[in-house]
Amino acid sequence: MSKIYCFDLDSTILFRKNEIEYFVYPSTLKLLKLLSKDENNILVLATGRAKTDNSTYKSIKKYFSYFIYLNGSLVYHKNKKVYENYFNKQKLQEIVEYCYSHKIAAGYSTLSYLLFVKDLIPNVETHKLDHAVIIDDIKNIINKKIYSMSIITDDKYFDDIKDVVKFSWRLGGCHILPPNTSKGNFLNSLEDESSILISVGDGDNDYDMLKKANVSITYSSSSKLLKRIASIVVEKEDLLYEAFVKNNLI
Repeated sequence: MSKIYCFDLDSTILFRKNEIEYFVYPSTLKLLKLLSKDENNILVLATGRAKTDNSTYKSIKKYFSYFIYLNGSLVYHKNKKVYENYFNKQKLQEIVEYCYSHKIAAGYSTLSYLLFVKDLIPNVETHKLDHAVIIDDIKNIINKKIYSMSIITDDKYFDDIKDVVKFSWRLGGCHILPPNTSKGNFLNSLEDESSILISVGDGDNDYDMLKKANVSITYSSSSKLLKRIASIVVEKEDLLYEAFVKNNLI
């Protein structure tokens, strides 16, 4: 019987030390090491980040075999792309023109880099600009495969844009995604009748992967939506390993 362990990244296993540095609790690192040693286990990392935005968690990538990026728009098995979902050209043009006309700063995620329109660059961490390309003409976005958008504004501005997926951030801003995008979609292809899915997350964008799980885990500091559906609510973020041991999940 295989076990599939799906972990969200930020504020679930990776935490911010300051504006530049991130860290993983030693007990959580111990948990990942133990789980990865069992060949019957499949470890999945699910994040809203792009594939290229990995400088802050390189030390733990080796424990995972599957990577769900951009909230489910892209999935890799190790270094091989196995799934993608991007905006169709008509919808993308509608969104890009809307952002441009309303002066909304946005980042547009391609496979390899982040596109920004000149004079409409959001205030983001410096490391996110390592793979950025600045363009003058919005037509250069419309002709690309765009898997996700990041905007630094309230998602209520997008109420008029239909048939997209929106996930708000705790600190302001949101992700805009193609229809039928979620972290949980790809997990169906990994499961069989005998497998057990254990999911851990803290934000609303983790809802689908927790809802699909046999065992769903979140923190007491997580969103109310997740706490309503979670099998286990861990009191503090540094007690994840203890929760796994207590509930015989290792």
